[in-house]
Amino acid sequence: DAVVIGGGVNGTSVAFHLAKAGLTDVVLLERWHLAAGATGKSGALVRMHYTNEPETRLAYESLPYFQHWDDMVGGDCGFEPVGTMIFAPAAHRAKMEAILDIQRNVGVNSRMVTPEEAKEIDPAVHADEGDSIAYEPESGYADGHATTFGFAKAAQSMGVTVMEYTRAMRVLTEGDRVVGIETS
Repeated sequence: DAVVIGGGVNGTSVAFHLAKAGLTDVVLLERWHLAAGATGKSGALVRMHYTNEPETRLAYESLPYFQHWDDMVGGDCGFEPVGTMIFAPAAHRAKMEAILDIQRNVGVNSRMVTPEEAKEIDPAVHADEGDSIAYEPESGYADGHATTFGFAKAAQSMGVTVMEYTRAMRVLTEGDRVVGIETS
């Protein structure tokens, strides 16, 4: 039914969701091992602070997965909801407020805080008066490897075949239809 190329958090999530949607013949190809690329090097921030609505919405829709991982996927993704603060100089306040408007329109729990409030939230903060500081109390970080392996394990339990150390070499087509993938 589908071939997913790439075994990072995005690929394993896609494979998981395809199987959850009822596809019964899904293969995930990873040229090395799971989480070998950007996912494995990521700080695994879970935040919604993006400069555009589609990416903000996508991040917001993923938040419940991290908050309720065991119920929605199974296991533990290492999510720590420590909150996130984004700092910008006073000259960028209008841009920060525009981003917060996008977030609020999507439903994200975020707001501007003063340097004093930021220091109350985290005493290690050093901010200058006038700095623009956005705060997302529900954000945090996860474990990129645990998230990837959690999606992969759940996908496999629904019948997805995960093929590590298998490089996708070429997409095979007939006319405008994909008919296969040539692998290593």
